[in-house]
Amino acid sequence: MLAALAAELQVKAGTLLGDAEARPAKAGPPVAARSAVVQALLQRHDAARGPVLAAELRARVERAWKVWQTSPHRFTEAEALLLDLIRTVEGSLRASRPGTDTAERREVLRVSADLYGLLRSYYRRIGRLDLSLMVTDRALRAAEDADDPLRIASARWNLGHVLLSQPGSEQDAVDVAIAASRDLAAAVDSSAAAAVRGALELVAVVADARGRRPWAARDRLARRAVPLARQSWVKQTVTNRCPAPSWDNIALITS
Repeated sequence: MLAALAAELQVKAGTLLGDAEARPAKAGPPVAARSAVVQALLQRHDAARGPVLAAELRARVERAWKVWQTSPHRFTEAEALLLDLIRTVEGSLRASRPGTDTAERREVLRVSADLYGLLRSYYRRIGRLDLSLMVTDRALRAAEDADDPLRIASARWNLGHVLLSQPGSEQDAVDVAIAASRDLAAAVDSSAAAAVRGALELVAVVADARGRRPWAARDRLARRAVPLARQSWVKQTVTNRCPAPSWDNIALITS
């Protein structure tokens, strides 16, 4: 049954069980680069001296996401962008707090949530699961402050993946994913919401499989994830904004 589920997801069976050897090795950045991006997150960043518009921040975060998802040298290239981007986005967040432009502040919060989603993936892949959890929490708080249901759900999707990285936390991942999917369904009815809900269901599918519950995983895949994928078929890889349950990105979701 586990083999059948893995075939359905187009991944190796060992991946569903969390076997490290089943995952392709990824070359990480140099130690100095890792340290710099770590320090950029941990340091306090004062409010930006000059106003940085949310639209400019959005373009820079989009660029960083594109590099991270498509570049064959993504660690090196992303690190060069992330150092200043972390400082600028967090400084802009501080600068926007006393302001009166609520729409601009809300957009800065959205941008920061998207950046933290990227950083969750980055820190996880350099082996800093503690920082991966930290930025996931920041993403969730930023999304909640922006009152953005889609980003709140996406942040909880990221939290599900952090939990999947921790042996023995499979049921916690299921609980987070299912609660997030339920809350999003009650808040938003759109194809984008269905896409995020589908990705959340896939977190639960993988958690069930890794928890040696293959029948539950296959049932959830057939009854919940596949219908949502059909409802919101989006041909794209997983992004910070809308993780779509396309079979093209299952390997990324389970990595």
